[in-house]
Amino acid sequence: MTQLIGPESLLVSLVLLLAVTFPQFGASWFAWIERNFGALARRKKISVLICGIAALAFRAAILPVLPVPLPFIQDEFSYLLAADTFAHGRLTNPTPPMWEHFEAIHVISQPTYASKYPVMQGLILAAGKVIGGHPFVGVWLSVGIMCAAICWMLQAWLPPQWALLGGLLAVMRIAAFSYWSNSYWGGAAAAIGGALVLGALPRIMRRQRVRDSIVMALGLGILANSRPFEGLMLALPVGVALLIWIFRKRRGQFRPFAFRIVLPIVVVLAVVGAGMGYYFWRVTGSPVQMPYQVNQHQYPVAPYFIWQRSSPAPAFRHKRLEGYYLGAVQRHYLQMRTPLGFLQETALRVLKIWAFYLAPALTIPLFTLPWIVRDRRIRWLIIIGAISFAGSLAATFFDLHYIAALTCIILAVVLTGMRHLRVWRWDESMAMGGQAGRSVSCACDRFGLCAGSSGSACYSYYACAFGRATAGCAARGHCVGAQLSTGTSIGNRAV
Repeated sequence: MTQLIGPESLLVSLVLLLAVTFPQFGASWFAWIERNFGALARRKKISVLICGIAALAFRAAILPVLPVPLPFIQDEFSYLLAADTFAHGRLTNPTPPMWEHFEAIHVISQPTYASKYPVMQGLILAAGKVIGGHPFVGVWLSVGIMCAAICWMLQAWLPPQWALLGGLLAVMRIAAFSYWSNSYWGGAAAAIGGALVLGALPRIMRRQRVRDSIVMALGLGILANSRPFEGLMLALPVGVALLIWIFRKRRGQFRPFAFRIVLPIVVVLAVVGAGMGYYFWRVTGSPVQMPYQVNQHQYPVAPYFIWQRSSPAPAFRHKRLEGYYLGAVQRHYLQMRTPLGFLQETALRVLKIWAFYLAPALTIPLFTLPWIVRDRRIRWLIIIGAISFAGSLAATFFDLHYIAALTCIILAVVLTGMRHLRVWRWDESMAMGGQAGRSVSCACDRFGLCAGSSGSACYSYYACAFGRATAGCAARGHCVGAQLSTGTSIGNRAV
């Protein structure tokens, strides 16, 4: 989990030692880079395009080292089942004969046979199958779009050169080596949704354009169909921020605001809601019942929220299902309901977030945290991020892609710390902060492989999964490949 934290820590220490010892080292070289980088960043559309293309090119370039991944976690097979269903032009599948023998984790068999998860990740994987013949193409494209969306979002909050740097940091730390881009588990979809919502917020406040309202609504729709609860935790403070802005700045002008902002959002969300209701009706028989709820009713051992009480265990037909739900799942739920267990889980979640997004290289800017929290430029981002993360603690289970919508907020905080670090002075004669900030950026750039790998090492099963999958591939023949193409081993039978 932390196998590369040590080497990265050593690298960062050497970079800081260089910055302290030789604060003017490479100043002219860095100045030349910054001038050209700033000129490029001012071309905002080009910058967004560069971040997206860089992510796609970077991941494609390392395919000889990190080939197309094999599915490993049960969640992935559920998403692949959804992808196979959508790619064949269906919303769900009829219950297979003798379905009792084909029960699977995260899959519902009654009233139809389908994945329990929201549709967005399945649609992304299905698009990959349709466009490129493989679900991984969808993962690859979604990560490129994510990095472009992050750059676009940061342009609304930070100066353009810092927004471009943030997009490139996402390329280095997430787009190539994290499990978001090396599995079928997801992450990019919610990050895209969060970037669209948060990028549209200040643009709406500045210009009140209909297109920005539509972008925000599309982002909310993506969140609703990827991480509904975490998306709601993000949407609520965003809505409050908009309301506060209305009452402070737009008194007496509610009619133009209603037509330019509220109406487009309501119309888009109404269309998204109608589509979701139709999908629920086809899968569960009710337009207001999600497949996830059906799965929870079938296996009601550990509820989704820690304040909910568990129900008596059903009669399991398979030992592995019983071991999964009455073993690790139930133990985790019971531990989360104790004060000590809740505190331990919260600390573990923070540690995972730190190792995935920051690690040693991007921790240095956080030493300016007292100045970051007082920075008016990103004050609303900090408030929204804090409320969203606090709300996510109510969920029993956690993975890093659950809070993917907060990716751009975390990057904005880091970049703001870099901005403050850049102007920090040891004394009146030594302006070493700029050199330290440049050195951190340079370390992340020149040693992106190490930095990105250490971030993904936290809670990323990919290295282990790839090793086990390839080791067993020779013995299993094309079994895994068949599961990859169908979603599950019986994906083609449930038509």
